[in-house]
Amino acid sequence: MDFEQNVYQKDNFFFDTIVNAFPEPIVIDSIGENGNLTTLYYNKKYVETIGTSSIEVRTQKQMFIENMTKNKLFNTLSSATKEQETKFIVRCKDSINRIYRVVFNLYNQKILVTVLNEITDVEKYRELERMNTIKDRLLSILSHDSRMPLNSLHALLDMLRNNDINFEDFNNFLPEVEQQVDKVITFLDNLTSWIQMQIKKGEVLIAPQMVSVDEVIQEIKPLFQSSIIAKKINFEYVPTDIQVYVDYNMFSLIIRNLISNAIKFAKTQGNVSIHVETDSFIVHIIIEDNGIGLTKEEINKILSTQMISHQGTNHEIGFGLGLTLVQEYIKLNKGSLNILSVPNQGSKFIVSFPI
Repeated sequence: MDFEQNVYQKDNFFFDTIVNAFPEPIVIDSIGENGNLTTLYYNKKYVETIGTSSIEVRTQKQMFIENMTKNKLFNTLSSATKEQETKFIVRCKDSINRIYRVVFNLYNQKILVTVLNEITDVEKYRELERMNTIKDRLLSILSHDSRMPLNSLHALLDMLRNNDINFEDFNNFLPEVEQQVDKVITFLDNLTSWIQMQIKKGEVLIAPQMVSVDEVIQEIKPLFQSSIIAKKINFEYVPTDIQVYVDYNMFSLIIRNLISNAIKFAKTQGNVSIHVETDSFIVHIIIEDNGIGLTKEEINKILSTQMISHQGTNHEIGFGLGLTLVQEYIKLNKGSLNILSVPNQGSKFIVSFPI
């Protein structure tokens, strides 16, 4: 008689009476020399709710054992319990997917006890709260922030239609009109990306490739030419042949938002500069302005992906979405963001990516 059978027969009362009294599903397995699992016992709650044919639980148990083996912990375990906790979705006997918090306990290197605690309602409540927060923020943006540039355009067109302004004066306003249109387009791009990020949390797919930093910046710069001219900004960028390994569209959005931010907060006749540095296997893209700067509190909010919104030095409207997206996309591409700033002296945003 092997060890596992002996354990079960000696502790028959424990298995059939005590373990069955637990309200949570429990399954007990023995671990073979090759790391494969043989089930010794399912308690009543497990059989009733999950069923003995559950693929999800079986897969997770095997992954736990393989992980222990790969990390060379399996052969060095003491008789004390080694516990690991996770959560995953299980398709139950009634064909309903439920979310379980799962705790694996390993005894004597041979017995694996798996305890499942259903947390479906808790997770659904958290997700509902998150979606309500997204909805409230979205309504705020659509009902307030997005109206301001559109209202300005509407007022200008009304003046033209009512002959309150002649074509010559209207032409003088065209650079500002162009800026307003650019802001609305950028806003809609950011809003679309942000909504996708929130709805598909944890499921956003990226397609990294070698991307030329110079190509992206040269593509983006004309989008801000009217703003650069209107604020008489000295825009400096030295072309480079450096490449980074990132998702092209995400990288473009990151750089576009950071350039937009620098121009927005740069002073009239101020400076905005971009330069690229390499350090071992890391590329640092540094976007700097001599504008209004940021406080330590504002920097901390940005780095923690909180939305903050301020008017620019020329009363430019901010939506609070750009830097949030920048942070999310930088993380997805295994990069980092560092911010150096002094109020009234300007800001330096340093984005770093693997080469």
